[in-house]
Amino acid sequence: EQETASIVMRFEQVNAQVSSAVGAQGYSTVDVQACDTGLASFVNGYNAIRKGDAKVALVGGVESLSRRLDVNIGAFGRSGALASGDDPTRRNVLQADREGFRLGEGIAVAVLEDLEHAKARGATILAEVTGVSKTVDGGTKPTELEAENIGHSLASAWVTRRLEEGEPVDALPDVLVGHLTGTGYGDRVEPEGYRIAFGAKGILLIPIVANKEG
Repeated sequence: EQETASIVMRFEQVNAQVSSAVGAQGYSTVDVQACDTGLASFVNGYNAIRKGDAKVALVGGVESLSRRLDVNIGAFGRSGALASGDDPTRRNVLQADREGFRLGEGIAVAVLEDLEHAKARGATILAEVTGVSKTVDGGTKPTELEAENIGHSLASAWVTRRLEEGEPVDALPDVLVGHLTGTGYGDRVEPEGYRIAFGAKGILLIPIVANKEG
């Protein structure tokens, strides 16, 4: 008989492995927030640089469904969030005939850096992050979203951030990263929350994306 061994890495070990691989030191944190983990990492990295706790931050997220695959597929299937067909055009965010999303595995990592620090080392700057806010929107029922809560939470976070940075509060965000699981209920309620926050005309001018698209 041939014996096999496998090593399972706990999420809190990831930072140590990355630090050892690239020689990173200083501020470190691990967020586990389901599908929001990568965005949470991005926000934490941005805030660390903004507060002066770091000059450079590696941020990102990883998803693996290889463990308890039956449970993962079963849970999403029962919620009605999984696409049943093979047409990729029916898995786009907020499309009227959207079926949902497909499960998959992946990883994405970005380098956030203080602007002057990046210029000094001659880095190729792909984009500039001028502000970011992240919200959670609890409803009166634990399992249900409420448009009013989403709208008020987004508006409050946006105005607070703009005031902190001394920027006009009547401007619109460059992009909204929605939850948007592909369920019929969620895809109806979330856009209504966005409309409450930014107005019926304003919401038509903001790109909306979701990491559960496709």
